[in-house]
Parts: sequence; C-alpha cells; structure tokens
Amino acid sequence: MTNEECYKNTKDFQNNKTPGIDGLGKAFYVEFWDIIGEDLTEVKNNIYLTGETTESMKTGIITLSYKNKGNFRDLKQWRPISLFCFDYKIITKTLTKKKMANVINQLIDVNQTGAGPNKKITENIYGIDSIIELMEINDWNGYLVSFDQEKKHLIE
Repeated sequence: MTNEECYKNTKDFQNNKTPGIDGLGKAFYVEFWDIIGEDLTEVKNNIYLTGETTESMKTGIITLSYKNKGNFRDLKQWRPISLFCFDYKIITKTLTKKKMANVINQLIDVNQTGAGPNKKITENIYGIDSIIELMEINDWNGYLVSFDQEKKHLIE
C-alpha cells in the first residue's frame, strides 16, 4: 500500500463517524497525515506482510444504534454495530479497494444489482419497469414477483 492510497481512502470516509476505543476519527488522521502518514502506511504494510494486526485493531466496542424510524422502544428499530479504531478502517478499506477490485466482478453474478462496482439498486426499478412495459406491449397476463432481502438480527 502506498502513502497516497491510504491518505485518499482516509479522505473518502464520511465525517463524524464514531471512532473506536482510541477516540480518534477521520478529522484527526486528515489533519495530522503529514506527520503520521508515512509511519501509519509502514505499519499497514507490515500488517499486510505478517498477517498480524495491532492489539487496538483487534478490539471493538459493540453498541446499539437506533435506526431513526419507528417506535424508539421497539427492539426491532435498533441494530448492533461494532466500533473499531479508525486506523483499522483505513487498512481494511485500502486492502479491499486494492485487492478485491481485481476479483469482485468474478465473485458477483452479472445479474446481481446493488452490490459491487458500477451497480446501483435503481437497476431493480428499471428492470421491473421494463418487464411491466414488455407485458403491456405484448398484452401478456401474469404476475411479477420481486424479492428483497432484509437483515435479520437474532436477539437472545
């Protein structure tokens, strides 16, 4: 990984995301990149070579996040999230972009929408609209069934 790749990926993160146990977020890393960037990139490359992360990268905080819809007291309106240190997020994003970009289209079916590079969830709407139009043009009767996936969280 290069210093430039890591810095670009750092800037790509949204602002005001919750940091991990060290309390350092995007703003810190962008502000002080000229001081810490090269050392951080070296650490990231050593992690890549050895396969061993730092202790802080192995530590996360699990908390509940309200989805901002529905009844606040309904447990279904909350989701568990894991908060990891921002340096861990930088390395995972950089590795994902660098390594997964080469194989992602081989892993995701061409008909899959909404997941992967250059794929948008709106493709589903256009596809459904095209099917309805085709049925109307040909005066076909039938049913159109469209499935969506939903994350299910088991709360014990």
